Amino acid sequence: MILVGGCASGGLSGAVKSLDTKGKYRIAVLPIENLSGAPAPFKDLRLSITQKMKQRGITLLGEEALDRFMEKNRVRYIGGLDGPTADAFSKEADTDAVLITSLERYDETFPAKISLICRLVSTGEHPLVLWADRAGLSGNDSPGLLGLGIIEDPLILTDKALTLLTDSLAGYLSAGEKKGDGVAARRQPPPEGPYRSPVTGYRYQRVQVGGRSSFRPRVEYRSLVIRPDKRYRVAVLPFQNLSARKNAGEIVALEFVGQLSKLGNVSVVEPGVIREEMLSKRIIMSGGVSLADVDLLSDYPEVDLIVFGTVFDYQDYIGYGGKPKVDFSAQVIDRKSKQLVWASESQNEGDDGVLFFDLGRLNTANAMASEMVGLTVGQMMSE
Repeated sequence: MILVGGCASGGLSGAVKSLDTKGKYRIAVLPIENLSGAPAPFKDLRLSITQKMKQRGITLLGEEALDRFMEKNRVRYIGGLDGPTADAFSKEADTDAVLITSLERYDETFPAKISLICRLVSTGEHPLVLWADRAGLSGNDSPGLLGLGIIEDPLILTDKALTLLTDSLAGYLSAGEKKGDGVAARRQPPPEGPYRSPVTGYRYQRVQVGGRSSFRPRVEYRSLVIRPDKRYRVAVLPFQNLSARKNAGEIVALEFVGQLSKLGNVSVVEPGVIREEMLSKRIIMSGGVSLADVDLLSDYPEVDLIVFGTVFDYQDYIGYGGKPKVDFSAQVIDRKSKQLVWASESQNEGDDGVLFFDLGRLNTANAMASEMVGLTVGQMMSE
């Protein structure tokens, strides 16, 4: 039942076929989803992505064929892939995977900033996330001596971000097997504990992280039943958004999708499938996830763990001065037992990792959220 998830430089085993760039497999590139809440050159961005993919020898579904498919199947939602649509892509368009891209931020104000989140999803009746990566860049990320490293042209910065993503995707497609992605290196030593919950009686490991010098969760509880030697299929629900930033809940949820998909013992169900399931059962999480919601999702038997949470703050800044802020909580429920097996709180600002002379400073909320979620996932699945 459980398959092995892919990563930026990895592959899959089990029922999901590994993709390559030999021309045998074909990928459809959907229009870019706008999570930025602001205008951006979406057509130009997508055109640049497809051109870079073709330059790397990746076979794509033609534009006319994609347009016909989307019109015939009435595809309106471009931020995810539901089961019927994924199955239709496989049977009707002879497509093996679909690339979904979400624009998190696009700002041409000096220094320019761009943040993109991409994932490759398998087609067929039960789509899974094969590969996921993100690029969050600011023109002043590497100013260097006398500011010579500052990128002033938004087009150059955009090209750099798209190159990073397409190189990562091409690396996954050509690798064939997982080479390692650095997630294990970011895992911290086993937490101190154990701790028995007075509510559920479950045993947890507990860590109270003092200070704000890193991007580890400030507080975390972990059930001892989560084992790194087991394989899990995970569903990530949209996070509740209590911040002033539009779409912040979806953005943080996509970060969890990306980081979890990099683990060799985790397969992530395509978020579009979960969205369709929630719509069909009229699940509205206005106050977060309840056990009743978990019961409704229990009809999806392949899922072992359900990830959800709340975003309290997600701030970027405009211009040269300032620092991003991200604040979220995350919880994980075991679907079968309906027990909480993980809970954490993360709160950071862009200069929390600075040692001296702004070395280690992060200038986009996307880059910082990626670090925070990566460490959260590492702690969640570690021994």
